Amino acid sequence: MFHKNQNYNKLISIIAADTPRFIYMVLQPYLLMCSQVFVALIILGGLVILDPQIALGAAFLIGGAYVGTYLLIKKSLSFHGEVVTQRSRDVQAILSESFIGIKDIKLSALESAYTARYKQINKKGLDSGAFIALSGDLPRFAIETISFGAILLFAILLFTHHIGSESLVSILSVYALAGYKLLPTMQQIYKSLAGISANGGVVLELKANLEVPTEVPGSPNVEQMPGLHSIVLRRIEYQYPGSSGLTLDNVSLKFERGLLNTIAGPSGSGKSTLADLILGLLAPSSGEVIANNVLVDESSIASYQRSIGYVPQNIFILDDTVVANVAFGVSRDQVDLDRVIQALIQASAIEFVERLPRGLNSQLGQDGKLLSGGQGGVSGIARALYRRNQVLVLDEPTSALDIASEHDLMSLLNRLKKMS
Repeated sequence: MFHKNQNYNKLISIIAADTPRFIYMVLQPYLLMCSQVFVALIILGGLVILDPQIALGAAFLIGGAYVGTYLLIKKSLSFHGEVVTQRSRDVQAILSESFIGIKDIKLSALESAYTARYKQINKKGLDSGAFIALSGDLPRFAIETISFGAILLFAILLFTHHIGSESLVSILSVYALAGYKLLPTMQQIYKSLAGISANGGVVLELKANLEVPTEVPGSPNVEQMPGLHSIVLRRIEYQYPGSSGLTLDNVSLKFERGLLNTIAGPSGSGKSTLADLILGLLAPSSGEVIANNVLVDESSIASYQRSIGYVPQNIFILDDTVVANVAFGVSRDQVDLDRVIQALIQASAIEFVERLPRGLNSQLGQDGKLLSGGQGGVSGIARALYRRNQVLVLDEPTSALDIASEHDLMSLLNRLKKMS
């Protein structure tokens, strides 16, 4: 359910951009700031022992300048940090749209519009990034000038009070050394604090996502339910979160081994929701899913799902070889090649595979770009057959097929039914 309600571009941006920003622009500056605060306290402590008034004056002059600068630009830093975050989201989205919808974009002559939109979004984000970077460095030059001017003024005052030259040199050396170490320390504290303010928004974003309840990932080593002969849906009701009505209302069905069942209905009638319930991807709001007279719950869901093969309307094809796609999820050194060939033969896919330039080792392209709709469909069935799933669920498998391919697929399903 989580993935149905989330924008995958935003999730990719959080993982690929926000997480590194948290590490390198929030956590790392925070640790550096803590160490520099400790150094600054040691220096100021030494000055207090030497001359409390001078120590307080230095702390007020340098610290006050940095604090005042920070308070002045704090809101701007937060604003520009949000712009950088949104820029990451928008760039991810527009690039994804551009590659996925390249045919529609070219047919509608929208290349210039997408390019202009990308440039506008990118420029705004880069301008904000430049503001954040410069805000951390620019105050240093003004504050260093003021600080060394203060040291020079202090030297003149000491000289006019007729302090001996040896004492004057000793005192000025101590304060010059303290200022030489204190200024970069205060600058680093300020720069770290500015960076945290600008990028602190990602902390809240990551915290919100970490607080989302997570499912225990399934283990690939779980065995299938032995001899799965029936799946029963008993008085199933399902309501999507935030929805005012039931998507499924009091649905009771029974699926038995060796039968080919078709679920039909108008668009929006809940067919895909019902399929997700059968697959165990959604839990019913009320009612029960029973497999082999066993209630499908947290204790049995893993073995139940291992027993089911799923062929979606849009087949998930890896940008990899035929072998890797059929034996999906199996490491290369553990792939049973004979089993791959057998699955391709059973799925009536071996003929088109043999016509590919490199046969089983041919690349299928990203999202199966090198396959037709029918070839993608039988590749998905071959994947399920390789796993030797006992149940096969197909979501609108013929929607993208021509008449001949649809006939071949239905013939294949009838053959598989007889084999079971």
